[in-house]
Amino acid sequence: MIEIPRRESAPSPAVSPDVKKGKKMIVRPKIVNNEDFTEAEDVLMYQFVHYLLSKGISPHRLYLGSPDTWWNLQTSSGINRSGWSMKARWKDYLRSLERLKELDGLSEVVKSDLRKVFGA
Repeated sequence: MIEIPRRESAPSPAVSPDVKKGKKMIVRPKIVNNEDFTEAEDVLMYQFVHYLLSKGISPHRLYLGSPDTWWNLQTSSGINRSGWSMKARWKDYLRSLERLKELDGLSEVVKSDLRKVFGA
């Protein structure tokens, strides 16, 4: 039997386990969920809902209970919050429209349209 000499292979470079070969690592900004929402963030959320309504989407088809809807706002506006935290903020505080009275940065047209739709 003839023995074939084996080639010595070069040592593989150290690759961190979270980076797969041929894939780019996506770096996202750290999302802050434990701080209080600011007035500007609340205004952006109300304007986002008003924008969806002005596009002609009926209120029962807005899917405001879905974090995916809120991820759209996060990616388009740059709010540094997760979709889950914005969904919870809408559900727990903003849907009742009590916060509308306190916000100065929101136009009266947006406020009146939201009151018509959500009945406050």
